[in-house]
Amino acid sequence: MTTAAPTTTAGFASVRQGTLDGEANGASGPDFAPVLAALRASQRAGKPLPLEFRLAQLRSLQESVTRRCDEIIAAVATDLGRPRTEGLIGEVVSTIDEIKFAAANVGGWMEPESVPHPVQLTPGRSVIVKEPVGVALIIAPWNFPINLCLSPLVGAIAAGCCAVVKPSEVVPTCAALVQTIVDEALDSSCYRCVQGEVPETSALLRLQWDHIFYTGNAAVARVVLTAAAKHLTPVTLELGGKSPVIVHESANLEIAARRILHGKFFNNGQICVAPDYILCDGATKPALEAALLEQLKVMFGADPQTARSYGRIVNERHWARVAALLTEAEALQGAGGKGVKVLAGGSAKAVQSDKYIPPTILSDVPADARIMREEIFGPVLPILSVPSVDAAVDFVNSREKPLALYVYSGDEAVATDVVQRTSAGGTCINDNVVHLSNSHLPFGGVGPSGTGQYHGKHSFDAFSHQRAVMYRGTWLDLKARYPPYDDGAIEGMKKVLIGPLLPPGVAKALMLALAVGVGLKIKSKL
Repeated sequence: MTTAAPTTTAGFASVRQGTLDGEANGASGPDFAPVLAALRASQRAGKPLPLEFRLAQLRSLQESVTRRCDEIIAAVATDLGRPRTEGLIGEVVSTIDEIKFAAANVGGWMEPESVPHPVQLTPGRSVIVKEPVGVALIIAPWNFPINLCLSPLVGAIAAGCCAVVKPSEVVPTCAALVQTIVDEALDSSCYRCVQGEVPETSALLRLQWDHIFYTGNAAVARVVLTAAAKHLTPVTLELGGKSPVIVHESANLEIAARRILHGKFFNNGQICVAPDYILCDGATKPALEAALLEQLKVMFGADPQTARSYGRIVNERHWARVAALLTEAEALQGAGGKGVKVLAGGSAKAVQSDKYIPPTILSDVPADARIMREEIFGPVLPILSVPSVDAAVDFVNSREKPLALYVYSGDEAVATDVVQRTSAGGTCINDNVVHLSNSHLPFGGVGPSGTGQYHGKHSFDAFSHQRAVMYRGTWLDLKARYPPYDDGAIEGMKKVLIGPLLPPGVAKALMLALAVGVGLKIKSKL
């Protein structure tokens, strides 16, 4: 393995934090205030509000993504070394599905929602009006550079917001393509794409947006949240963490192994909801490891570096970070003084110049290893032994709440029990990652793995303010509401406002009489 400069001990989450921290309070970077002012003028004029406008923008965006399908696949292959199938599914299909779902349902989402109205406030009615929050800033990551730019934008368009999209500079080919798509498909008076690196991101964060949607790592999220706090700007944070997999003895191990490996090595493990580590009992572990090795060979052959279905790390800096985690883990002593076992892959086969780290499976990894403390975000899968499902639940609960939790079990009661006793952004039983593809399900984290949710209607809600509106009639206006108050009316007001209006016995008798009366009336018609 080629050596590289040591990475920060904070790992993946601090790659950009230091520079952002240094510029967050400064005045460096371009002035984006005129861009924001132009979008705010369009928002205040109501341009993005009509349903027809929202649908036209969504349809135009869909046409552009569809037309540029091959360009998108090629761009993610250039920037990420991703196989064509993964580019199609992860970027094009997922984005188009999100657009179609929004276009088919946004008319209903926009409608005011009637809610029950208090009887003491009769006459009147109460509704919830869905109004756009205003002008939004969307900061996207590099791991799904097209989808994670455009999917949140779909929510902003559907909600009637204007927006600025900031693609990641780590994937320049994809960022340029996002710019092309936004420029050709969307109304520039409402939607803009901004390119740049840390100075540009910092300059954007100094402005007062109506909502900020950030997808990325926890350290940069703190910078985003700090900047937003200065303006009391609401924020959606889609982060990550260590998503565990619990494999029960009743699981179908062949299918479990195949699905775990697919979720782990899709996009070379650079997915926020990728399985980060496996927990299973000691009796199940040997059979699971054998199944994993067998399926690994089926997927990528004897030499994964030459496999067309196996991707690459995004750049050498991130390669060095993953390689350092792997090298350090390989040198550790596991339980009982035994060394960590490299079941497949390993640092010896990693090649920095190719940004290649082999699909790696580690066994007997100590729970306190750095690779078990930091999000791996790469193609390395540790396996840990636990004595029982209870121990696995305790292990998960002893750590920060993950973005995703996966359970493989042939016993649904076991899976349900794990769900009830843990907390995670989302959970998938007997599969992983694919829960993101259901537009009816919310996607988001909890605690350190994120705040807020999106996908489908939840994207619309993320960029909407639910405004409470009450309409009151004037044909009835009780004087007891107003001063001077009548102390003699207190008891009557208690019965009306607190209850019971009628004594329990009287209310029961009236209900019985009503039921008998209705029954007699029905009988008389037979």
